Amino acid sequence: MTHPGYIDRCYQDIDLDKVERVDGYEVTKEDTISFAEMWDQMDFHIDEEKAKGSAHGALIAPGTMTLAIRIKLLQSQGINRRVLASGGYDEIRFAKPLYVGDTVHLETKCVDKRLSRSKPGMGVCRLYSEMFNQNNEPVLTMFDTILVEVDPARPAE
Repeated sequence: MTHPGYIDRCYQDIDLDKVERVDGYEVTKEDTISFAEMWDQMDFHIDEEKAKGSAHGALIAPGTMTLAIRIKLLQSQGINRRVLASGGYDEIRFAKPLYVGDTVHLETKCVDKRLSRSKPGMGVCRLYSEMFNQNNEPVLTMFDTILVEVDPARPAE
């Protein structure tokens, strides 16, 4: 796997309500089964024949894999070395199953930001993400709160 490289986006570089889109992850049968055999062995994730007889009608990716694909898409543009941590995910919704063969894109925007009260030199950004399949149907919606370095050479508010 190729490393995507690094980017340096500080708190001041994250704009409120600016939608950032990342295209192009295809959900493969091999990746889905491999991930599910390790982390979520439900029949509709690992057995194609049993999945056909399930309510889903075909193999689907585990929810945890869908979350991992979100991170992969975010980092495909470069790993932001200025993000210290995620403070947590909120309101995670798997709106529709993510099927083998789907190609997804991700849209993310910062919906709130403020300077950290407890960590000087850091900002708190609340991101809203939506992942869509090739039919532009949402498969994932969620919020993620991240802690990001403030550039001390620039005004922060």
